[in-house]
Amino acid sequence: MDDQGLHYYDYTTIGKKIKAILLPIVTKESLVKYPTIKSISLVVGEGMTVPEGIGPNGPISASFYVVGSMVEHFESPYYLAFKLNNNQEVALDLSKNAKDKTSIKQVISLLETNTNTKVNLVKEKF
Repeated sequence: MDDQGLHYYDYTTIGKKIKAILLPIVTKESLVKYPTIKSISLVVGEGMTVPEGIGPNGPISASFYVVGSMVEHFESPYYLAFKLNNNQEVALDLSKNAKDKTSIKQVISLLETNTNTKVNLVKEKF
């Protein structure tokens, strides 16, 4: 985020994800200008259970450590969801910043100031 708006990379398809991995230099950044933002939501998840059969007592116990380490990243999804005037949706992942509440407050304050839009809180259950 800067004075122009919100900069992001479009990873909506597998092809775009592969291109970003293999050719990061030619992957173009997208820009959402503040006036094009229709609504903003801060989405917070309330936990996710490990699927049955995964873990030390299940048949997939050998993968427990890999799956367990990935699941911890999804236990508390935390992202900003933007709906644009053209009904396009953009999500900004904040999971790695979930414990840094000061930075999140600054981002929300900056968004509200630049868009004249109040950020809604959405709680999701899994």
